[in-house]
Amino acid sequence: EGETIGTPAQGSIHDVIIRDLIHDLDISIINYLWADFIPGAIDKGEITAGLGTPSLATMASLEINSKIIIPPNKLWPYNPSYGIVVREELINQAPEFINDFLIAHEGACNFIRNQPLKAAEVAAGELGNIDVDFILRTFQISPKYCASLPEEYIKSTMDFVPVLGKLGYLEKKIKREDVFQLKFIQEVHPEPSHYHLPFDVPDLEK
Repeated sequence: EGETIGTPAQGSIHDVIIRDLIHDLDISIINYLWADFIPGAIDKGEITAGLGTPSLATMASLEINSKIIIPPNKLWPYNPSYGIVVREELINQAPEFINDFLIAHEGACNFIRNQPLKAAEVAAGELGNIDVDFILRTFQISPKYCASLPEEYIKSTMDFVPVLGKLGYLEKKIKREDVFQLKFIQEVHPEPSHYHLPFDVPDLEK
């Protein structure tokens, strides 16, 4: 207690999680409009720790030799850090496009999970500004890739509603049906999710 933690912008998922976690503790929070500034702030002693995406954790570990003290699966399991959001017009006017996108998305998830080295090579080639090692390290931090929408994910997402209300980020209570449209993913991915399948990332220390 008595320390300061850095997190991305106010209202971000990282900001919400940490504010809920420390609400009764003597810990201060500094929000950074650009999360890339967090590793530098730790290095300068402006903050003691930081929250961010897996790629930010990778960057911090390479730049300032930081360590992860609370991994994603321990902080808020199945948190809705990423999701696929579409307009209602698209649902009504181009449902086949949504199906095709979800099929491609699941294919990409399978590629990452089954061939992480090749997937990292493709990503590095497309992005251009990061290398294969960086991407593989990021895969290791967050090794869950699947297009499915299991009940655990939905429940975890809805658990955010009272927290968002308490923090003043929501004006009205949101119901499950306000957020989720399961028809498409149930058609594309009727089988159980693949989040817990083995994920073999090459040992980067060898």
